[in-house]
Amino acid sequence: MNKIAILVVGPESSGIHLAMELCIASGCAGAASDVQPFDNKLPEHDQYVMWGKSIPTNLVFPDLCEMTGQLEMNGYSVKAIVTTREIGAMVSSQVALGRVETVEKARENIFTAYSQIHRELDIVSVPITMLPYEALVLHPHATISNLMNDLGIPLAPFDQYPRIYNGNPKHYRNNPKF
Repeated sequence: MNKIAILVVGPESSGIHLAMELCIASGCAGAASDVQPFDNKLPEHDQYVMWGKSIPTNLVFPDLCEMTGQLEMNGYSVKAIVTTREIGAMVSSQVALGRVETVEKARENIFTAYSQIHRELDIVSVPITMLPYEALVLHPHATISNLMNDLGIPLAPFDQYPRIYNGNPKHYRNNPKF
């Protein structure tokens, strides 16, 4: 059995929970929440697993090299989804949710997150599939089909996937400076 583990990573408010829900709908073991079951006990027998991390998570930058090594030691081929979203909406969402206090800190965390993600996943040679939130909003079926194909994960019937809506406009209305 070919075991595949998907690391779902991205800055906070980049669509990471939605990406986790997509993986779960396609049959991956895991949880679409800030509390991840594999933080405490790694999977052993599931063919498809998903381990998601917003970066930073509770102000901590997780070690993606360590996470990858643990999964590989359990026999998984590791791939990654890196979530992206328009910067103004991402910044506004982080501030509105109280993840950061200032726009400047949100921007700093976003740039640090992407730098860390690409650097660490490159070190451990994990293939990356970029997942733009806006692509999911505009072309959900095509984007999900392409994503699952890239990851080698079975495609579920589309009615099993979460409803996708455009959450960006509220951030533009609430923050005209963006």
